[in-house]
Amino acid sequence: MKSILRVGSLATFLIFTMSSFAPAPGATTGKYSYSYSPGLYYNPCAGEYIQLTGEVTVKGNWVSTNGVTSQTYRTNYGGIKGVGMTSGNKYVMNGTIVTKYKTADCDFTYKYNHYKLKLIGQGKAADVTFNATYTYDWDCTDFTFEYDYWQDCN
Repeated sequence: MKSILRVGSLATFLIFTMSSFAPAPGATTGKYSYSYSPGLYYNPCAGEYIQLTGEVTVKGNWVSTNGVTSQTYRTNYGGIKGVGMTSGNKYVMNGTIVTKYKTADCDFTYKYNHYKLKLIGQGKAADVTFNATYTYDWDCTDFTFEYDYWQDCN
């Protein structure tokens, strides 16, 4: 009898847990992914442009319920390599940016909590960390925009 109760309790727990993470009835959901080439980045610590190679990958998902759509995506810079166009110094870039959107008929919110991208110099090349916080809100009458960007040289 105990083993039947345990199995029953586990099944109830799993059903409850799975249903609590499911979207609301009537919601539509989706996932997407794509990649792109990173191109050029300026390293102010070294005073040169860096030609980056590799693929930046973006993966996201969205849920839409009752006219409100929430979207989250991650932009991953892991494995990106670069060469200084003036010095020939080699670099590696890493970091992930998490971005969140929320939209409704007359409301739009866009937010980076905070992102950091590191451009790591190999050998004597200077490192730089790109930092930013970003929010954008619009409710059809009021517009709020906040952006803060800074670089740390190491």
